[in-house]
Amino acid sequence: MNRNHKSATPLHWFFNPAPTVEHRWVMERPIAHRGLFDPAQGIPENSMAAFQRAVEAGFSIELDVRLLADGQLAVFHDRELWRMTGEMGATERLTAATFCHLRFLLDNQHPPLLPEVLALVGDKVGVLVEIKDSSVQAAQAVMRVAQGHPGRWAALSFHAEVIAWFAKYHPQVTRGLNGGVFEWDSGFLSALGMRSFLHAAASQPHFLGCYLKRLQSPVPRWLRSRGLPLIAWTARSQEDYQSACQYGDAVIFEGFLPEKHDI
Repeated sequence: MNRNHKSATPLHWFFNPAPTVEHRWVMERPIAHRGLFDPAQGIPENSMAAFQRAVEAGFSIELDVRLLADGQLAVFHDRELWRMTGEMGATERLTAATFCHLRFLLDNQHPPLLPEVLALVGDKVGVLVEIKDSSVQAAQAVMRVAQGHPGRWAALSFHAEVIAWFAKYHPQVTRGLNGGVFEWDSGFLSALGMRSFLHAAASQPHFLGCYLKRLQSPVPRWLRSRGLPLIAWTARSQEDYQSACQYGDAVIFEGFLPEKHDI
C-alpha cells in the first residue's frame, strides 16, 4: 500500500512522507509557470500558445483552473476577468460557452478550458493543475476531466481540504500542497496553515510547492529531509533559479529560460 494513502495517521505521515516512485516525476525538469508565456512576444499566461511553447521546449507545465458556473474548468488564474481580457466580471459566473467567447488582450485568442490544454499536451510533458477554488466540487471536476489523460499530471492547491479529498478518494493521483505565504481570503487559520505548512499532515501530499523565500522554513526543510520533494515557486531570474536549486528538488519559473533543464 502507498504509505501516502490517507489511511496513514498524520503523525505517521509527518515522519514518513516520502512518496513512492510513481509520484516523483515532478522532480524531473523545470516547470513553466502558467506555461512558457512571454508578454513581449504577445504570448499570454495560461494560453494555448504558452503551453505549446512549453511543450516544444520540453518543460513541464503549471497551470491554474477555476470552476465555472456550469461545472466546467477554465484555465485562468484570476478571479476577476479584467487583467487578462479587459472585461468586467468574475470568472466563476460564466459558463464555458461565455468564457470561450472572451479574448486575451495580448493575442486576441480565447482563454482555454482544461480539456483543450490536456489534449494539446498529451503525454509529452507533465502538468501541475493548480486548483484555485477551495471546494470539493472543483476537485471532482478536475478528476472528471483528467482521469483519462494519457500523460502525467498532478493536482495542486493551496487548500489542504482539496488535496485531502484526492488523498482519500483518488490516492493514485499525484498531489501537491502549495504554501509558504499568507492567503488571507481563505480565513485566519487556513492562512496560518498555508504559511507554515502545519496543514500538510492532514492532506498528506506527494510534494510541497513552496514559495522560494520560505524553502528553509522548519516544516518544508524537515519534510524534505524525510524524502518529500520540494518544488520551489516562482523563480523569475536565473539567480532565483540557482538559489532555489540549492534547497528544492525542482523549480517553477517564469520570465526567462533556465540555463539547464535539470537540477
